[in-house]
Amino acid sequence: MEGENLLLSSLSQEDKVFHLIKPDEMKRTFLLGRSHAADIILNSKYASRSHAQITYTNKGFVLSDMNSKFGTLVLLCGKQELHKEHNLSVQVNSSIITLGIKEKRINNTQQTSSFTTHSQSKSREIRNKKKV
Repeated sequence: MEGENLLLSSLSQEDKVFHLIKPDEMKRTFLLGRSHAADIILNSKYASRSHAQITYTNKGFVLSDMNSKFGTLVLLCGKQELHKEHNLSVQVNSSIITLGIKEKRINNTQQTSSFTTHSQSKSREIRNKKKV
């Protein structure tokens, strides 16, 4: 576990804030929120008292939302791959879009792969037909 640290930085250019998370055998979970009991205190009216947590696992760091009112957003840089096993939710302005992949076989000759988007309460399916 030595050397496994996580550096968090604010997006604000004026008041840049850094937090260094250093897990050890005794502490592997770190709470983020407005509460004074949080490991990292978030000074925002949009943050819940117990907003999110970062847990260090054998595979690395995992960010989890703690059922906060406004959710926990992650800034994605670069491309993000979609996998059949996992849906991906992204926020674009005030809309949350969930992408998921599913496959269907039709008459063993044609395969339809599609992804489904859920934008707020609307849902639509986009299809891409391929010959097998």
